[in-house]
Amino acid sequence: YFIIFILFSLRHIEKIVGFGPNYDFITGLFNVDMFHYTGLASCFILLIIINNKKIQTFLNHRILIFIGKISYGIYLMHWLIVLHVKEKWAKWTPYFPNENLQFIGMLLIVLLLTFISATFIYYCIEKPFINFGRKKYKWHFWLKEDHLKL
Repeated sequence: YFIIFILFSLRHIEKIVGFGPNYDFITGLFNVDMFHYTGLASCFILLIIINNKKIQTFLNHRILIFIGKISYGIYLMHWLIVLHVKEKWAKWTPYFPNENLQFIGMLLIVLLLTFISATFIYYCIEKPFINFGRKKYKWHFWLKEDHLKL
């Protein structure tokens, strides 16, 4: 776990400390950048999940599966919503007594709007296109089989 943490942190550590010209030479020689370390850390996480039944059981929870289904919508919408809420936030600040509650309020609003919009995107856009693609694939597959019979 410590190695995974370090691999994910190297990009940020390098910005703060800098690893020097020798490191730059070696990574240039092998054409490696900081995002390769993130990928390697992700690979280690997947290996841990594959070999641990308790983690697999936890990840099969229906709420996490739902979040996985709407994750593309979350990816698409989260930054737009953050920007919009930040732009309009000055109107809402008088309703919060201190900065900590303002932050919590902003966070909750962003999360709520993100999940609502991502759910809408999934059910109104993604799922119909997924179903359309499945129907088209079955039709295309049927044509190929029929063509082979001739």
